[in-house]
Formats: sequence, C-alpha cells, structure tokens
Amino acid sequence: MSYLFKDRCFSTTTDLYTFVAADCPVLLSNGSTVSCVPTATGVDVTYFDPFNAVTTTHSITPSLITCPDLIGDAVTLGWQVALVLITAWAFRILYKVASNR
Repeated sequence: MSYLFKDRCFSTTTDLYTFVAADCPVLLSNGSTVSCVPTATGVDVTYFDPFNAVTTTHSITPSLITCPDLIGDAVTLGWQVALVLITAWAFRILYKVASNR
C-alpha cells in the first residue's frame, strides 16, 4: 500500500514520515525555530522560542491517506481516447460514402 502526501505517493510509512519532516519550516517569522525529526510512529516537532528560552516537543502522526489507483485511471483514459479516434474514423467513412451519392 502507498500513502499520499502533497500529491506524492510514498511506498512506506518511513518514507512518508521522512518527507513530512523535511517539509517542516525551519524559521518562523517571530524568530522561533522549528525542527522536525522522523520517528517510527510519526514526526517529532520541536519548537524553540528564543525570547522565553522555552523548548516544546510534540509528536504527530500524519494521516495515512491511500494513493489513488493511477494505473487504472490511465487504462480508462486510453480506452476513451481509442473510442474517440474510432468514432472520428467511422464518421469520416460515412462522410465519404454520403458524398459519393
């Protein structure tokens, strides 16, 4: 099973958690810093406030959203394109037959 995050599919939860941690902001507008570290169960988010010298850590678990079946969608699209081409070809033949009368 693969997991979806920001329009990308990841084959394992480890890959997903690593990408989520890498997507974490490093410096906030108020001067605080954020660091994210992937763990076996999610991501540890550490927030450091330099004005109060306070460090807070939260463990988060991203939602495991299943990736859509893109191969099935591609096959369906392929058949739809083929039907449009066959229909256009059939109309062309009918036009030639009708114009010869």
